[in-house]
Amino acid sequence: MKKLMLMFALVASAMMANAQVVTDEYAQSGNKLLDNVYVGATVGATTPLYLNDVFPLNATFGLKVGKNFNPVFGANLEGTTMFGSHSYFGRFDGESHNAFRALNVGLNGTINLTNLFLGYKGSPRFFELGTETGLGWLHTFIPNASNYNNLSAKTALNLMFNVSDASQIVVTPGVYWNLSAKDKIQFDSRFAQLGLAVSYVYKFKTSNGTHNFKLYNITAMNDTINNLRAALSKKPTEVIKEVRVVEPAAAITAPVTIPFAFESAELSDSAKVMLDGIIKAAKAKGKGLNVYGYASKERNETTGYNLALSEYRAKAVARYIQQQGVATDDVRWFGASELSQRAARVFINE
Repeated sequence: MKKLMLMFALVASAMMANAQVVTDEYAQSGNKLLDNVYVGATVGATTPLYLNDVFPLNATFGLKVGKNFNPVFGANLEGTTMFGSHSYFGRFDGESHNAFRALNVGLNGTINLTNLFLGYKGSPRFFELGTETGLGWLHTFIPNASNYNNLSAKTALNLMFNVSDASQIVVTPGVYWNLSAKDKIQFDSRFAQLGLAVSYVYKFKTSNGTHNFKLYNITAMNDTINNLRAALSKKPTEVIKEVRVVEPAAAITAPVTIPFAFESAELSDSAKVMLDGIIKAAKAKGKGLNVYGYASKERNETTGYNLALSEYRAKAVARYIQQQGVATDDVRWFGASELSQRAARVFINE
């Protein structure tokens, strides 16, 4: 038993080491604890490996659960029941205790040879070739068998057909070995079965939204990041601000409302643009302009302050209009005190 546990530990350690394999150019997604887990059901047949007496074939049925650590390496736990009486790891005579002749439970490591040698491109190919090897525990149900429990091994090829994003049909030719049929651990063809199995495998959906690994090109991503950093590090040589002014038509007659900041009588740039439009319209008509200033209770306790502020706003607008070439006599301004708004309104004097 100690030898068996030691060999299992060595196999598991080797598979975990293989799982760390990554490439410098690509990074994979979808490899959380429960990502890339699959289940499979297997049917098949075996016959003694020495092939002196092939028929009748022994039927097998199995279940497996596994995980792919990356596109190349993985592992699974497989249980296989064996029927029939044709030399299960050595010729046994007599009846079985039940319908099964033997039960084999094995821990297997898998290698996808196609991805190993041709590379993984981000999605499975329709056909892929791999290997499946591992150690197991073999229990026989033959009453007069000299040893009911043995150390077993599996060496097999996997011919994988990816029929959909989530499903595989896997054809597995391989050899099942009874390693401890004699006094020492050995691979002996007299105590082995040649088998062929067909499995249906379902791959559960991963955290990346698919049933398989996704790849991201690290080199390309780093190049993009470096280019962005370089662009951000450069100081702009010149900043040009373009303001498009839509000039009103000469027929404008509606008043223009000029907004002001709180407790302020200063004209903003946008306010001046608005005034330029109505000034042009008034000049085209040969008319003057009337300006009314308002204050929105900037200081509730001082009515006189609000009236004065409304006058300052009207006067600021009138002064700007005069600066644009409108005669002083053609501009009249009034402080109108409170109108629930901080503004001045400009009318064309019809």
